[in-house]
Amino acid sequence: MSLAGHKVYRPKGIGALYVREGTALEPLMHGAGHESGRRAGTENVPLIVGLGKACKIAEQYLYDTTTSELRDCFMDIFQEEFGNAIVLNGHPLERLPNTLNVSFVGRSGSEILSRTEALAASVGAACHSGSVELSPVLAAMGVAPRVGMGAIRFSLGRRTTREELTLAVRLLKEAFGQDSGPNDGIAARGCAHPHRTPRRLERHPWRERLRRGGADDLLWPA
Repeated sequence: MSLAGHKVYRPKGIGALYVREGTALEPLMHGAGHESGRRAGTENVPLIVGLGKACKIAEQYLYDTTTSELRDCFMDIFQEEFGNAIVLNGHPLERLPNTLNVSFVGRSGSEILSRTEALAASVGAACHSGSVELSPVLAAMGVAPRVGMGAIRFSLGRRTTREELTLAVRLLKEAFGQDSGPNDGIAARGCAHPHRTPRRLERHPWRERLRRGGADDLLWPA
């Protein structure tokens, strides 16, 4: 199992590797015995210490649901603004608390992002030699090409705000040529309450299907 430092607010260039006892690994670099013979070269002590400190700080957020609530709020806004034109990729509950992967049905994720330069996100399709291919992960999940080609992954952080989520949706709607109106209007519909309640479960179709046990159909247009 590997860990990249920049995923826990450390500068890029440092990471950690957990190796199960008895597992044989080919050294990344040869020539010296650093790091139990797995990577030759002098260790970057400041970054190593920084990674350890960052992980220690991250322990404070292990049971913090703020980010996952923002992620769900983000999906609420998407569902209200785009309806059946957007679907969730992946399990609605068993996923990273800071990541939301959605597909714009019948659209190209790359084209959408190219029209929203102020928005930083990742597409679920890979581009090779000018051709766009469906993500192997989405393909393995059984996501249809018409759905998967429109996939975009959004990552939230500890400093992400509801206002930023609202702005992101407005930018995406403008990319579709549909003016979403004032930010306050979207925020009032999608993020008026900081916490989820049973009433909100009733309001949002994707949550209601989950409550009834129909989570599998979240991968497909209703």
